[in-house]
Amino acid sequence: MYKYYFRRCETGFHKWCQRIYYCKELISDYYHFSDDMKEHYKEKYKLSLIIVNDYKKLCESLNEFQKEILNKYYINGKLPPWETSREDRKTIYN
Repeated sequence: MYKYYFRRCETGFHKWCQRIYYCKELISDYYHFSDDMKEHYKEKYKLSLIIVNDYKKLCESLNEFQKEILNKYYINGKLPPWETSREDRKTIYN
């Protein structure tokens, strides 16, 4: 499990974006685990909560267009189109 308490560098930001889907899945599945599985995934669950909460904070600070860029291109791993302004991408990262 990667320990990204938000982003430390641009590469870390991309890795953090890739981990969000996994973290959301783990959080939703955690309550269905047996007690042994919960104990095994306890640390990963706590880290996943931190990452998802950071993601929610980031989404609250962005406008609708920037959220779309974040979800379509950063989280799903696609390259943003060229017409996407550099300023919007910079705002998401910063």
